[in-house]
Amino acid sequence: MRVWVESEIADAHNPAGVLLRDLARAGRMSVTDLKRKAAQITLSQFESSGIANLLGPEESRRRAAEAAGYIVRMLGEIGILEAQGGQLDPEAYVFPESVVRRILATTRRDSLMGF
Repeated sequence: MRVWVESEIADAHNPAGVLLRDLARAGRMSVTDLKRKAAQITLSQFESSGIANLLGPEESRRRAAEAAGYIVRMLGEIGILEAQGGQLDPEAYVFPESVVRRILATTRRDSLMGF
């Protein structure tokens, strides 16, 4: 189950996966903090892939912020997290206690292959 959760639900190489792992460790994060982190990760991916060179700094930041809003909204709609504040415009998300949260909150690896 650990391999499935880590690779399919919260891939450590994409913004949504990183946010889920951070939320699993913290338990609760504000929407503002989630969007900020998602934008940073997305902008970093733009830079490492060369897209930022094509878009320029201002457009890269704008698109990263836009993507961050979508990523956070999508995480709120998948049913794993609980919204705090308004359902349509939450202030924060809580990752309730679950097997998925316990798996993502740890960084333990069980074999030499990383699984």
